[in-house]
Amino acid sequence: MQYKKGQAAMEFLMTYGWAILAAIIAIGVLAYFGVFNPGRLAGPAGLVSPPFNLDDFNIVDGGAGSDVVTMVVTQNLGSSLNLLNTPAVGLGAVTEGYIFKLPTGVYCNLVSTTPNAIIVSPTGSSANGIWTSGTQVTVTATCPAASWGVGDAVRADLTLRYKKGGTGLTQVTQGNVRGPSQ
Repeated sequence: MQYKKGQAAMEFLMTYGWAILAAIIAIGVLAYFGVFNPGRLAGPAGLVSPPFNLDDFNIVDGGAGSDVVTMVVTQNLGSSLNLLNTPAVGLGAVTEGYIFKLPTGVYCNLVSTTPNAIIVSPTGSSANGIWTSGTQVTVTATCPAASWGVGDAVRADLTLRYKKGGTGLTQVTQGNVRGPSQ
């Protein structure tokens, strides 16, 4: 009698054991093919904290040339502001200005490509740009060649330091962009 009870228990465990093994194999195959990769599930996104709005952006692999992220940003403060210039970036800490930084620690050169440039090159002039409220500006971050390839998931952080018109206090806003490179 006890052998029949043991056989029933063993058959019960073997049936469920095969089902669990099949489920583990199926999950492993899905994970191998990247189904659970959050980078594939989430689409491109860009966000900058107020008083700025990131209206659109594009991430492009430059091949042998520089890799580029182009962003269209609107300033919505309600008054003009002075966007501070960044000292040369790279080895030392950046204490002011605008910064476009990849997770690898690489800093990218950030310039305005609109006719009335409100941003100057980090390695260029030390003059501040004046940005009027409601104005939309196209900003380009030029990163070193081979920062990413076509189809790579790219993520970068953006920091803007500015002074409201008529005040001497520095304000900081941050944002980021992420998406596949074209």
